[in-house]
Amino acid sequence: MAPAAPPDKAVTRSSLKNHFLIALRDLREDYFSSTVIYIIEHTDEGAFGMVINRPVELDFCDLFANIPGASECLLPVLDGGPVGKDRVFFLHGSDFNYQYTQAVSDEISLTTSLDIVYDLAAGEGPTRVLTLLGYAGWDSGQLELELAENVWLVSPANSEIVFDVPYEMRPESAAGLLGVDLHLLSTNAGHG
Repeated sequence: MAPAAPPDKAVTRSSLKNHFLIALRDLREDYFSSTVIYIIEHTDEGAFGMVINRPVELDFCDLFANIPGASECLLPVLDGGPVGKDRVFFLHGSDFNYQYTQAVSDEISLTTSLDIVYDLAAGEGPTRVLTLLGYAGWDSGQLELELAENVWLVSPANSEIVFDVPYEMRPESAAGLLGVDLHLLSTNAGHG
């Protein structure tokens, strides 16, 4: 009989990459209230994602005014999260690859390189794209703790909600993938 694996190696957890985290509204009124986060990466070291339903009062042209043609590009900008607010990220369809593009799923990629900016300013590049300032991040074990505390509802992601559903409808649409009505959901289950 083979020896049992050490306790810290015996438990494996599933990655939430390419999933939505839907904030449970009545649990806390803070930065993440009423948000949907698209998870880009989730490993033992932590997690990284983008808020996909919080537009800001900026357009692409405001961020890249010095790029030729950018003044004509009126793509909205979203608040991607509270970390790295000086960094710009692009979530887009997987039909385009740039110098720094990471495939998140078969349909969604993340790009951080300037070559996508030049394409978008020229009216080229992906047609399904989100421009995001900042990101949401969790240290090792932090997201798992928040999940155990019922901070988030987890749903598989899809590109329609990321790119096509109106921002204000994204929390309900993401929860609807699970058959859940957020207005009827209690966050106190199991914590009585």
